[in-house]
Amino acid sequence: MKHSKLREAIRNCFRLREAGIASALIIVGCYVPEQGSSYLEIGAARTGICVGNAETWNGLRVNYRDTGLKSVRGVNVQLGPPRRADETQIAGIGISLLGNKGDTLFGLIVSPMANEAADLAGLYIGGYNGALHSMSGIGFAPTCCLSNYQMCGFHFGLITAGGAPLITGAIIGVSANGLFDELYSSTQRTVEANDGGSQYGVVMSALFSGAFRDSRGLTMSLGGIGVGQDMVGINVGGLFAGAGRDLSGVTAALGSVGAGREISGFALSGICLSSGLYGVSEADANTVDSNARHRDEWGALTGVAVVGVAARVRHVRGVLASLGYIRADSLAGLSVSTYSHIESISNGISIAAVNRVVRIEGRGMMLGILNNVESNPWWARWMPLVGFSLASSGP
Repeated sequence: MKHSKLREAIRNCFRLREAGIASALIIVGCYVPEQGSSYLEIGAARTGICVGNAETWNGLRVNYRDTGLKSVRGVNVQLGPPRRADETQIAGIGISLLGNKGDTLFGLIVSPMANEAADLAGLYIGGYNGALHSMSGIGFAPTCCLSNYQMCGFHFGLITAGGAPLITGAIIGVSANGLFDELYSSTQRTVEANDGGSQYGVVMSALFSGAFRDSRGLTMSLGGIGVGQDMVGINVGGLFAGAGRDLSGVTAALGSVGAGREISGFALSGICLSSGLYGVSEADANTVDSNARHRDEWGALTGVAVVGVAARVRHVRGVLASLGYIRADSLAGLSVSTYSHIESISNGISIAAVNRVVRIEGRGMMLGILNNVESNPWWARWMPLVGFSLASSGP
């Protein structure tokens, strides 16, 4: 009995040894790289776990420095500095100690240095985030979130800008062109200035938020907000908020609020408000709008605006209030200020300590301590308390 048990124990030891050798051979066989490759793999058909510089991989890939990387679907971990990545596409998780670079980075992209790509999408956290074409999703950076074309989603950074190469020098000494030089040389896309440069969604910036074309959504900046064309939504700027064409929605700034063409909605400005182009050449005016509307209609205020010091608009078609001075070409609404100078009042009322108007038409009138109507006869040009038109009874 004892001998049979001993023989059985010896057989079991041999079986365990053979199983261990077989398992080791399988594992070693999985680690053997393909001929001419520079990586080790656990898996098959470029799927599983990879250590080294595999061009394409599905699963977990760990490498010191990516060179010629084409695609990773899964998790890519890079320990060293990145190289130029013309065709790199990462879908999943991309983690790099010294920066992520690629053509398309989609998913969770994290680097303490920088995330740079032609297209960034998903959640990206880096020292700064830069996209040559589009940036869509949620982005955090202690320095900059910059996109050459469109910016969609939520982005938080010291500086955020869409259409960055076209506002060079406007962002506190940081050259957006300089940040994107390497991306320009590593992509085959043709960049057309009028095809992008817009930001949509929620954008917050500590210094400046800007877009070459449009801004739509919620934009907040302690410094200022500036867009080349239209600004739509809720916009809060510390020093200024300005649009090259139309500004609509709710806009507020401690300094100035301005639009090249029209302001509509509600606007609040601590110092000054301006709507319309003044003292510009024909060529400069064409850059704002060449044929959409007659230029005499530019500069309209439609809605409600409250200004701390001074306001200069062409046409008031709502309510405009200023603690100081108001200058307007026409008034068809309500104007309240300390001193107002209006070219024409038609079906509107101007309330001020001192009112000056060239002519009053329709049911327009002025209320103030002194009211000057230049179109009245000489003896009725200055009126106390109430100013109205007597042009029909002139000499």
